[in-house]
Amino acid sequence: MKKRCPICGYVMYADKRFKDHMLIAHNIDYTNLGNELADILVKMDACRTTLESLGVKC
Repeated sequence: MKKRCPICGYVMYADKRFKDHMLIAHNIDYTNLGNELADILVKMDACRTTLESLGVKC
């Protein structure tokens, strides 16, 4: 299964690569994130997807 980075939109497989990407590209240790921050990142991704489906370039 693939997962999109909620910050930059990069698409990768949703395994260890996602956590590595967050740490290397954005300096975020995703394994130690609180649930609240993880939820915010998921909502950011949902907003980006919705805007892009409406034709807004993000």
